[in-house]
Amino acid sequence: MDCATYRRLYPKYGKLPLPRKVWDTPEGEEHGDHFHDCNSCCDWTLGQRAVARGARVEDFPCVHIADRVTEKFDSTDADPFDDPDVIIWKFDHSGDYGIPIRDGGSSIVVIQYCPWCGVPLYKDR
Repeated sequence: MDCATYRRLYPKYGKLPLPRKVWDTPEGEEHGDHFHDCNSCCDWTLGQRAVARGARVEDFPCVHIADRVTEKFDSTDADPFDDPDVIIWKFDHSGDYGIPIRDGGSSIVVIQYCPWCGVPLYKDR
């Protein structure tokens, strides 16, 4: 599958979760394989997801952080520090990005670089 076809088919295959009858087809598998094999389309998809959540990708250091920070989880816990699916957190008051420490509090290990692409997360540090 080429990138133009992948992006054209994104409305069909980009809304997760997909019913099995949609993704479990040769075209669905090819679309998924292209997402995993093409860095350009993977980044494009992450940006599309963040935009769909109301975010401006330009407000984040990279599409990976934009996707993870804006991702909404179906947890019954209101506290993101209790939700094991929250991988990256951004403190509004300090602007720090970090990995939550799961010890019952609201601490994070502050990170300086995106774990997926390595871009610096802060311009002034």
